[in-house]
Amino acid sequence: FTPLPADHDPSSGPVIYLIGDGKSNLLYAHDTGYFPEETWRFLETFGCGLTGVSLDCTGGLGAQYRSGHMGTEACREVRDRLFRLGIVNEYTIFCLHHFSHNGKSTYDDLKAPAAELGFEVSYDGMTLYC
Repeated sequence: FTPLPADHDPSSGPVIYLIGDGKSNLLYAHDTGYFPEETWRFLETFGCGLTGVSLDCTGGLGAQYRSGHMGTEACREVRDRLFRLGIVNEYTIFCLHHFSHNGKSTYDDLKAPAAELGFEVSYDGMTLYC
């Protein structure tokens, strides 16, 4: 596990996690807004590709969610930047999670729009093979 700074309540010392063994690497970004630049700098120098990326989507389809939590628009921005860094590719699995009543979007609401953006949407009992 490698903890990386998250964009959430600063008094709590928020982190997201890079979990992997060098072959399979998951970026688990829960309870965060768009990543702080310190996290992006680390990811720029990360020597391995990401096979999975799980992103906070508390804001659901709400475009205004970018700080503290993300919505689909901020998740798309994260995805695009990871591609520009060259640490993800067309085989990387992208999954949205942590959506709630706050974003007024259910699994069914998110599934089609998320798929258009290249994301899967998590559900209870889901297993990711990345």
